Amino acid sequence: MEHYSRDEWARIAEQILGERLPGRPRQDPYVESALQNYKIGSRLKGPDCLTWHYCQCGANGIVAAYRDRGAASLVTPSGAFAVVGAHLAGSRTLVINDAGLAADRPAGYYANGKVEIWNAIAAEHMHRIIKDSTVGNGVSITLTFYYPLTYAVPNATGLEICRSIYAEVDQTDAIAAPLRKSVACIPMMGPVTPLYYFWGQTWGMVTIAAGAHGSLGEVDNDRDVYFQTSDGTIQTTQRFAGIAGGTSSEQRAGFLLPNSAGGSQTIIMLQLDP
Repeated sequence: MEHYSRDEWARIAEQILGERLPGRPRQDPYVESALQNYKIGSRLKGPDCLTWHYCQCGANGIVAAYRDRGAASLVTPSGAFAVVGAHLAGSRTLVINDAGLAADRPAGYYANGKVEIWNAIAAEHMHRIIKDSTVGNGVSITLTFYYPLTYAVPNATGLEICRSIYAEVDQTDAIAAPLRKSVACIPMMGPVTPLYYFWGQTWGMVTIAAGAHGSLGEVDNDRDVYFQTSDGTIQTTQRFAGIAGGTSSEQRAGFLLPNSAGGSQTIIMLQLDP
């Protein structure tokens, strides 16, 4: 019988306990931190059967009025970068011409983000999740991937890069056009200080503030739950006029959990990221 390596055991542990940064202390759910303790996007599977992912709050911050509501990802992809130098098939690294400085591009800035590499031959386009990235030096940044490149990548190849959805999480109304953002998590700890780090719940039992109607599950088959991205509250299918007809595009949050025959309920099974 083949045994797991020490590296493989570490990866298993990180899928449950999160990938803690070297020398940093443990950070439990419901606690925020001014300093980063885990890699952005790290997964924490708690003993309470809930799943959390490690986030950084945006510059707006999540105020008390938005507690127990969905928080949106403000991350947007960029196709403004290109590859620096030629890279061989089998390489796990890629250098890009990101001119950001250390203040804006700390180590791990692109961790758990995604890159699409636009090789000239369409069949050789590649998609990779980023394991880590070096600190910005004003000229370039080196990306490290979880899995190696399948094909060689020539110098100056174009690409599109998107940071982890957990790299900038804020109130849904933090910037304009809230209806064009998606909810990344539920910040169950309450208010979150701008730019602080926190665990956002992404799976499991949760109570989220209901929207304008204020209650769920009052009619037959009123089970599927959707976010109102204008304010992060939830409503069921019956309360959104367009969903039943297949014309609405509100983001699905999960399903109403308990028996609601005796009255309205708001406890749901959150189903964002297991």
